[in-house]
Amino acid sequence: MKKRILGFALALIFTTAPFSAAYALFGGVNRSASDDITAAISKGFVPADLQSDYDSKITRAEFCRLAVKWLEVATGRTINGILAEKGLRRDNGAFTDTSDSDVLAAYALGIIGSEAASTGTAPERFNPAGQLDRQSAAVMIRNICKVLGLETKNPPPSRFSDAGDISEWSAAAVDFCAAAGILERRDGLFGPLERVSRREGILMLHRIRHNELAKAGAAKPTEDWSVPVLMYHCVEDNETNNAFYVSVADFEAHLRYLYENDYRTITMRELTRMVTSGEEVPPRAVVLTFDDGYINNYTNVLPLLEKYGMSGTVYALSFYPGWACTPEMLRDMNRRGMEIGSHTKSHANLTKLAPEEAVDEITRSKEALERVLGIEITSFAYPYGAYNTELAQAVKNAGYQSAVSMTVGHASPGQSLFELRRYGIYKGDGVERLKRILENKPPA
Repeated sequence: MKKRILGFALALIFTTAPFSAAYALFGGVNRSASDDITAAISKGFVPADLQSDYDSKITRAEFCRLAVKWLEVATGRTINGILAEKGLRRDNGAFTDTSDSDVLAAYALGIIGSEAASTGTAPERFNPAGQLDRQSAAVMIRNICKVLGLETKNPPPSRFSDAGDISEWSAAAVDFCAAAGILERRDGLFGPLERVSRREGILMLHRIRHNELAKAGAAKPTEDWSVPVLMYHCVEDNETNNAFYVSVADFEAHLRYLYENDYRTITMRELTRMVTSGEEVPPRAVVLTFDDGYINNYTNVLPLLEKYGMSGTVYALSFYPGWACTPEMLRDMNRRGMEIGSHTKSHANLTKLAPEEAVDEITRSKEALERVLGIEITSFAYPYGAYNTELAQAVKNAGYQSAVSMTVGHASPGQSLFELRRYGIYKGDGVERLKRILENKPPA
């Protein structure tokens, strides 16, 4: 199955009305363009110092900053998490004229190269303060889409009347962006050497949400998948009979078994993206989830996951009780590749609350975690596994993309994305029980 990653996830992130074709890019700003600028700012990918003076020309470094922040918002991951997921890291010696963190991240992801590609200058030079022309912006936009896995092969020719002025190294990217509706044309002209304004740079990225390629990427949901989702709570050595405490030795034994038998851990965000966008779910995928966000998820779980090259989803409470991860811990976990989901504000049994109180628990926790982490929270876990149809709809209405219960079984296509099943892992559960779960056999 051909992988198409963007699709549904980006459609949920960027929900404003399509950009008006009547906008005169090199003239004034109509209401649609102004609204799209406002929407882009509200989504959080426009740095504060770029939220004014929109007619000024954007620099190459500024566009990198926009691109990096846009990727963080679009994926819900920090840029460090994106790099780690792809096995990449910044090269601090890549350029002689900049050590900017966002520029180096964009370089590592293949979004940018040196000036050499377009100017023939020394390969080590980036020219961060240089203005960005439209054909260079097209190349960067196409490369951003490649990071997200969009299919970009063989777009139809753009047929600009000044196509002869477009450099050969950017022609395919210009065709791609024109077909996608990302670049505006003026009386049939492209203007490859026209300098890009801040306004145009912001709107280029904002338009990715509804371009034709995103529509093409919104393939039919994947129907052939079945994934075991494991539910842990505490991972800590504890002499009590509390069933929620899994020993560190047992937890590492679970990870070692997964590693040695070629299982691949994915987060709930990744699973949801895969099944809604048509991307193939890995055949030996497994999701590790951790309810309540105990401090030992940071001190014990995270180092072991990193040791085995794995990730997971922590469902955190937003009122931060003393036994739970602090906001600083959650931020660090997210930077290091963990997904943070919501487990309500106070771990209340939602089925026992008045409807408006339940909605408040669901929505306020999402908002609070988003403020702390600076990313969108898309995954939710029902406290005590207690939910009903109305609560599942409330979670969906709040903007989440999935929710997990405590109903036993593999997560699979027959379930709503807001009623996904899991297997609880408890004190004394060894590798043999894990093996039965992975094989979708009734736990012994």
